[in-house]
This record gives sequence, structure tokens and C-alpha cells, in this order.
Amino acid sequence: MNDAKEVVMSYIRALDSQDYDPARRLLSDEVRVKGPAGEMFSTPKEFIHMLRSYHGKYDLKKVFTDGNDFCLLYDLKTPRPQCSRVHGTKSMMAK
Repeated sequence: MNDAKEVVMSYIRALDSQDYDPARRLLSDEVRVKGPAGEMFSTPKEFIHMLRSYHGKYDLKKVFTDGNDFCLLYDLKTPRPQCSRVHGTKSMMAK
């Protein structure tokens, strides 16, 4: 699997199928992930562990590739709503 788009799409298909072991094999050991709420995952194991409890599905809008670089535009649909609360002038994340 050499083509960047093929690798990325295989990864997304594995996540959508909740097939996390193949998804993990498609991640580099050096991958570092920063989530939308600022959470950091410094190993693929940490990231996949979080995904196992999340059960999201990707609704891909557009995939761009340029050699080994890629960009995905997507909505992530989850079975549980993500809610936030504002306390005074500060936003607090709630699950």
C-alpha cells in the first residue's frame, strides 16, 4: 500500500467498521494526535484506546493528496452528543 490516498482511506474504513487493530497498523509509531478539544495523544496506543470508546463514523466531504501529504474534510458523527457548558466567561467541556 504505497499510495497516500489508499492508506488514508483504508484507515478511515477500518475506523468506520470499528476494526481498530488494522487501523492501528496503519498508524506510524511516531504519530502524535491533537484532538479538537486540545487533548493530546502521544502514542498510537493511547489514540486507538480513545477511539475504541468513541464509536464515531466519518462523513467524508473531500480528500486531497499531494504525494505523501493528505488532507481530509469531514464531519465526525458520534452516537452521543458532545455538550459544553459556559461558567462565567469560561467554557468547560462536558461529556
